[in-house]
Amino acid sequence: VQTIESISARARKVGDSDAFFWWHIARRVPASVLALTLLVGAWLALLALLMRRRLRHDEALRDMAGVVVILALAVATLAAGAWWARASIMSETRPAVLLSRQAELREGPSAHAAARTPDIPLLPGLMVPIQTTQQGWSQVVLPDQSVGWLPADALGEVNAAALAPPLAPSAAPESGAAQRAR
Repeated sequence: VQTIESISARARKVGDSDAFFWWHIARRVPASVLALTLLVGAWLALLALLMRRRLRHDEALRDMAGVVVILALAVATLAAGAWWARASIMSETRPAVLLSRQAELREGPSAHAAARTPDIPLLPGLMVPIQTTQQGWSQVVLPDQSVGWLPADALGEVNAAALAPPLAPSAAPESGAAQRAR
C-alpha cells in the first residue's frame, strides 16, 4: 500500500492522461455537498412558491418570489445533474498507477503479443485509466492517447478516497496534550 501511495504522489510530476480531467474534478466534490445543494434548492423553491401564493396583494414581492422560485429550481437542477455526472464519472473511470519499471506495452492481452513503443516513457508513477481487464492484462490509455495492454500486476488501482485532499491544519483533530491544556 505504501508503494502505491508513494508512486501515486510522484504521478503528478510524471503527468497523467487527459481522460482524468473530469475524474480529478469529480473526486474533489463530495456527493454529500451536491445532495445538500439539491435539497436546499428544492426547499427554497417550495418556500418561495408558497410565499408567492400568499403575496397576492403585493405585485413586486410576488414577482421577486417568482424569480427566487426559478433560481432555486435552476440550482436544484444543476446540483442533480452534477450529482448524476459525478456518479457516472466515478463509476466509469478506473484509475491506476504504473508500479513497474519493466512494464512493456503490448498490442494484445498476452506476453506473446507484439510490443508497442509509446511516445512517452513508461515510468513508475504514471497514472493511466484502465479500460478493461482480462487474463491478467489491463488495457490502458496513455497520456499520448495510445492504447495498449500492460500486465495487471504492473498496475496499482487507485482508490479515489485515498487521494482526497488532506485536512487543513485548523481542521485536524487536536492532540491529547492540546485537549488537556484547555
